[in-house]
Amino acid sequence: MEQAVIEYPTTCPHCGYRTDGLEALDDINGPEHFPRDGELSLCDECGEWNVMAKSDPGGLRKPRAKELRAIMRSENCAKASKDWGHA
Repeated sequence: MEQAVIEYPTTCPHCGYRTDGLEALDDINGPEHFPRDGELSLCDECGEWNVMAKSDPGGLRKPRAKELRAIMRSENCAKASKDWGHA
């Protein structure tokens, strides 16, 4: 699948890093408009995981405890963190 960069300004709730776009690692043409609330985002600046939340300031929120546990158990998340050099 080809990666796509879309215009979508966000602010990391961990470090305050602002970006004007997102690199989609999944199909952006699904039944819901991308990005979808609840999807994960990895901050390019601090390497922390965030959750898409269009209604929150900055468009992202910190993961809740249950989400954080799932992130910590996910092989895909571990690989993404390592690939970005934040593991």
